[in-house]
Amino acid sequence: MKWMLLLLLAPVTVLAQKKGKDTTLVYLDEALEVTSEKNGAFVGVSVKVEGGWMVYALYPDTTPVMRAYYKDKALKVKEGPYTVYFPKGQKAKEGFYHDGKMNGNWRFWHSNGVLKDSGNIVNNHLAGRWKTWYNNGSLMSVTEFDEMPNLNSLQILQVSASGLPPYGGMRNGRFTSWYSNGLKESEGLFRDNQMEGDWHWFHPNGKQSTIETYKNGVVNNLQCFDTTGRATPDLCALEAPAQLKLYGDYKAFIYENL
Repeated sequence: MKWMLLLLLAPVTVLAQKKGKDTTLVYLDEALEVTSEKNGAFVGVSVKVEGGWMVYALYPDTTPVMRAYYKDKALKVKEGPYTVYFPKGQKAKEGFYHDGKMNGNWRFWHSNGVLKDSGNIVNNHLAGRWKTWYNNGSLMSVTEFDEMPNLNSLQILQVSASGLPPYGGMRNGRFTSWYSNGLKESEGLFRDNQMEGDWHWFHPNGKQSTIETYKNGVVNNLQCFDTTGRATPDLCALEAPAQLKLYGDYKAFIYENL
């Protein structure tokens, strides 16, 4: 990373000198957290602004890596707008921090500029309706989360493993997903982060794949169909679609009943 630091040092040093004592050099690690010069992957400047401090970091070509605001000079507590960029000025994510936690509307992009995820965040957890898109612009999924998540320690561990940006959330309500070709992949209901009731899954050609009935996250009935939509009670796929592998017990049900 030494070459990156050397290339960045000249422009940000000039900026720091222009701003005077209210501007200092800062070093960021690969997670864009403030670190030491030795561990720095990016160089930026910290500038005193009304109500706090603004940090602005650059790529070697001088396009922005990040623009963020902090409450304190030590740059420990984020407060205000927060934007991260891919190279060449393309936005990667954008939102707002309050007291060091993500809050408000957040958006995430694919590297090609297509919107990837969009929704509300309350104290670092997804809330309300979240939408996710493929990098071709097709809608991937729509998920309903608790509007005001109040998670206990066990639930925090559970949703932190969900793979959702950035920390997961408590799913409550309708879930729908689509294949990249625009045809529906699945639809069902979550209750307290567990699959509940009838879940319908579809083959990529649009035909019914399975109908799975859940109670408290456990499958108690399963109907299977081939790619023509014909019922096949003695033949079911052994893999659940990837998006929901962390939920339910699809494979256990098949092992115990077929």
